[in-house]
Amino acid sequence: MRVTASLVGSLFWATTTALFAAVCCSDPLLPELLAASGKVCWGYEKGCSPENRYSIGRAKCPKPSKWPHGQTKREQMEVFYDQADFGYIKSKLDTMTPICTSERKDGAVLECTDHLRFCRGRNILFDFKGFYAKNSKRYRDDVIHEGEVGGRCDFFDRELLQKRSDEKSYLQSWGHELTHFESSEEFAVNAENCDVIFERPTIVLKLDASVNMYHHFCDFVNLFASQFLNGTFNDDVDIVWWETHSMGYEDRYFGPAWKAFSRNKPHELVSFDQKRVCFRNQEF
Repeated sequence: MRVTASLVGSLFWATTTALFAAVCCSDPLLPELLAASGKVCWGYEKGCSPENRYSIGRAKCPKPSKWPHGQTKREQMEVFYDQADFGYIKSKLDTMTPICTSERKDGAVLECTDHLRFCRGRNILFDFKGFYAKNSKRYRDDVIHEGEVGGRCDFFDRELLQKRSDEKSYLQSWGHELTHFESSEEFAVNAENCDVIFERPTIVLKLDASVNMYHHFCDFVNLFASQFLNGTFNDDVDIVWWETHSMGYEDRYFGPAWKAFSRNKPHELVSFDQKRVCFRNQEF
């Protein structure tokens, strides 16, 4: 039996994601592959042993290393796993902690990793009344102010939020924005409180310069990693470009790459100037 590269990729998706299992197993060759290799995993899943990781047998460290934590081949492989492989995803998932929770259908949820580098949210408001996009510059950290982000929480750990707001840098985290998060008993996602409501799952992404591949493709790597962190790979999602420059974000050279992640055209942050924007289901 000849196994194509696409089938090998499908094998890993199918064994780790229920949605992909349902879709991929329609391929007549995959059930046999799954039965033979049901333990394969990317490397970030619970119970994924080192010998079953995707990178085993693929990653090579042929030369000796002078790194203090990479003296042996085994140590080199672990450094690679932690810093450039799915161990990086696992390290972020291990720190994902609820900050705001609610049992209500219209209630808010906010959970984030350490330093607010990645977050997931539900029924959250961002009020851009203080944006003033007309004269705005790139890499602003003062777009959101006190009382301009929040939701209706049954439980809100303000102390944890402030503790995780320790790294405040435009591209590094959401510390500048989420440090102002508040819970409001009166809030609900509706036309009265929101000028714009995103009903589809939405990915909000801070962007580096688009002038060359070196700077810009870190954005796509971050987006790809976020899909694993969130455990979803649906392309019927909305993407919001968090670009604060008054002219918006111009992606002249690499614009088509966004189609690999979403069938929908990305939204510009500047288009929400002076508007209250609500997200039903959000990752950022």
